[in-house]
Amino acid sequence: MLIGQMVPAASTPVVALIAAIPYTCASAAMLTNAWHSKRTSERRWHCALPLLVCGVSLGLAPLAARGSTAVALLLLCAATSGAFCTYGPFFSWPAVWAGAGAEAACSVSIINSLGNVGGMVGPALVGLLSQVEGGAEASEHIHALIVLGSTALVAGLMCAVFQPVAIREQQQWCCLTVFSTPLLHLHSAERSDEVVEQREGA
Repeated sequence: MLIGQMVPAASTPVVALIAAIPYTCASAAMLTNAWHSKRTSERRWHCALPLLVCGVSLGLAPLAARGSTAVALLLLCAATSGAFCTYGPFFSWPAVWAGAGAEAACSVSIINSLGNVGGMVGPALVGLLSQVEGGAEASEHIHALIVLGSTALVAGLMCAVFQPVAIREQQQWCCLTVFSTPLLHLHSAERSDEVVEQREGA
């Protein structure tokens, strides 16, 4: 909708082609960010910086659209690239601090669950804000974009200050101790029982 308002004289096929530009840039950014993250074995800033860029770009895009369509499109490209290129480093991050066992599986499942909640609430909230501004006829959708940008900024700051908690028993890492620690203790207890049974059987 924003691109259609940016170039009101363009036909629908032209708007569709313009809308594909940010996703094309995002494809290149995803590959580049994932490649560099793997090469440097660094995850934190490869997640945080793109999200911060995404947040700032989303907040500035509707303001830039008032003066320059090209600048607004460039900001949309930066925002889309920042949002999508986080996926690779982010979903490989739990394997770094949670190992490759049950801890990592528990962490990823919690991340996916929270992400699904965001996937339900986010579009509804953005749609509500867009309707308040005038629906499809709104010229900027500034409130919706500011909410999305603020969310990206908060996520980026969370990645930047993230500090894993060492689990000494497993010598691995786990962040979401509030949710995962009881499951980890249960898993450790089950493995301890198995070891005791094996020793008794021997």
